[in-house]
Amino acid sequence: MGNNKRKNRKPSGSSNNPRPFRCAADKLMMRFYEPLVIQHILGETRGPRIPREPPDVEPFQLDDCMLRRSFVDSFAYLCDYRKDGATVTAVALESRPAGVTFWVAVNELDETKVKTFLDTILKILADLGISTSKKSIEEAKEEIFRLAVEFGMERLRKYQRSLLETLEKYLKFLNASENNRGKLRNIP
Repeated sequence: MGNNKRKNRKPSGSSNNPRPFRCAADKLMMRFYEPLVIQHILGETRGPRIPREPPDVEPFQLDDCMLRRSFVDSFAYLCDYRKDGATVTAVALESRPAGVTFWVAVNELDETKVKTFLDTILKILADLGISTSKKSIEEAKEEIFRLAVEFGMERLRKYQRSLLETLEKYLKFLNASENNRGKLRNIP
């Protein structure tokens, strides 16, 4: 009786896998296409992708959705105070009965520094909602600008160095071309 059970077993090489692979290339192709199919399916549940190009219209002509997106994108850019491909800040808004919640994600940046900066900017904007005189709007603009420059100084210094290096290269090139032009004019 023990022998009959062994005879009815499937060979060790077969399985109940619904997708038998003929070769390693088939397995590799499935590993590639499965995530694409899942991404396609999930993409449809979240809605179509919205292009992120800057709008060609004046700010006062933007609809609410475009204004929110522009605001969130600008906020995220301001929060990324280090110029480096590894640093990222993402900001999202969530509407709740108690008000709007800001969701902020940062990597390789100081979270507390970003949170403090955001809290300060949001406080200025909230105070601006109470008083909308021209003077208070201008003061808020100047304060936000000053805070953004102070907060992003590391990034700004890298931009400055990059710009200076590029200018030095162009100046050397221009000087060399001027010298070569002068030599060509003096040839008899």
